Amino acid sequence: MKAISKMSCTVAVCANQYFDSINKLIWLRLLLKINPKNHIYVKLFFAGFISIFASTPMYFFPALFISLPYFYAKLEKTENVKTAAKYSIAFGLGYFFANTHWIAFSLFEDMRFIILLPLALTVIPLYFSIYLTLCMAIWRYILPNISNRAMQIFAFSLLWILSERLRASMIFPFPWWQIGMTLGALDAWLQPLAVIGINLFSFFAVLLYLIPTILLAEIAKWEKICAICFIALIHTLFLTFGIFRLNHQEKLEIPFNIGLLQTNFTQYQKFHDVQKSLEVHHLQTREIMKNLDKNAQNLIIWPETSIPYSINKDSPQDENTASYLEIIQSEIGKNTKIVFGGVGLDESDNYTNSAFLMGNEKIEKIYDKINLVPFGEYVPLIPIKIGFLPSFSRGKERAVWNIFDKKFVPLICYEILFDKNVKKLHPDYIITISNDGWFGNSIGPHQHFAHARIAAIRNQVPVIRVANTGISAIIDKYGKVIAKIDRKDEKTLIFK
Repeated sequence: MKAISKMSCTVAVCANQYFDSINKLIWLRLLLKINPKNHIYVKLFFAGFISIFASTPMYFFPALFISLPYFYAKLEKTENVKTAAKYSIAFGLGYFFANTHWIAFSLFEDMRFIILLPLALTVIPLYFSIYLTLCMAIWRYILPNISNRAMQIFAFSLLWILSERLRASMIFPFPWWQIGMTLGALDAWLQPLAVIGINLFSFFAVLLYLIPTILLAEIAKWEKICAICFIALIHTLFLTFGIFRLNHQEKLEIPFNIGLLQTNFTQYQKFHDVQKSLEVHHLQTREIMKNLDKNAQNLIIWPETSIPYSINKDSPQDENTASYLEIIQSEIGKNTKIVFGGVGLDESDNYTNSAFLMGNEKIEKIYDKINLVPFGEYVPLIPIKIGFLPSFSRGKERAVWNIFDKKFVPLICYEILFDKNVKKLHPDYIITISNDGWFGNSIGPHQHFAHARIAAIRNQVPVIRVANTGISAIIDKYGKVIAKIDRKDEKTLIFK
């Protein structure tokens, strides 16, 4: 009896907490009661939001078999372009909130910016929704002129991809998490990216997710069969090509030794305990060298901004860095080179997010980041420096570093999304250094890592990735992870 009584009390407490939480959302209930027409906007928002399940690391892509067909069905039934635009905004807010909410995590790292949290969670998804809304409004406008249902679905898919292209190139370029990347759970499925690129691949991904729409369409049975068979054939070819490519892949062989450092430093530790940060990098480098031959060719890579203060690019061996780098160099030997990230500073007091190549007791190469993060490293449309607002200067051109007679293209953080023209430089390897510590335990770092895998496949070269809090890894040209350090692990990785 006591057990039953205790259980009853527990249930009562849980029930009270549940109804209390419901009462706290009374404003939402009132909103929906005031105008029942608003129900559709809430449903569309959540239809967009469930796309988060198709994101890495979950990769539950079947969620989009519900999300996209529902959105399509509601758009198709709208009476005019204006209503279609409203529906697209609602769906887009949910879709982009789900896939970019991690940006807001960075605001907690500097409490001066916490006031911007509501804006980060609303304005950013709203901005990205504009491109989707524009393209879906066009689709709704031309819909009456397309009598064939299959062609209507084809046009919808095409305009969805156009919205992604606009988002990747207009005003504040952000080619983040294209819909084709949701098929990344299978390495084989991604292999066609080496041939057709992400846009065409994403187009066929949208068609795949709209199969339920085809099944429910009021068209002849033979048309349904033809449309579904066409989509199935395309993806069967994708998978067949991928399996064939992976079964005949070349084993990754690197003619020198590689050491990766992952310090797992929080942003606060990195910039408020500079000495500790430097010590950890030093100790991890020493740990790597214990397992390597000083006389061999060794490449050690540190994360982005691993030197947590500005470095004079015109005289890198100034008093701030000389003694520290001399100690490191004395321990690694003349045949070992180190790539590290830092904030560069020139004579004109222009700051750059830079990658440095150290070897032979000096800084041999410097690369300045070209693709800066909007609002994170610069403020769009404001060409002058204002107070504490970020104001980094852009680099001038992509670099190609010759290391141990191999060509390396260094990319910093967000630049891994802009790898389109890297292939033209004919690199042997891509090095990407990042600091994903800004984004906590969100899906952001996982999506960022997925972009590195995509870059390896698209450029058909191995990618060596080092991130302060992970994920750090060596990825072959097929997008397969050869070795890695998981998120939040303080470790080193050696590849011989």
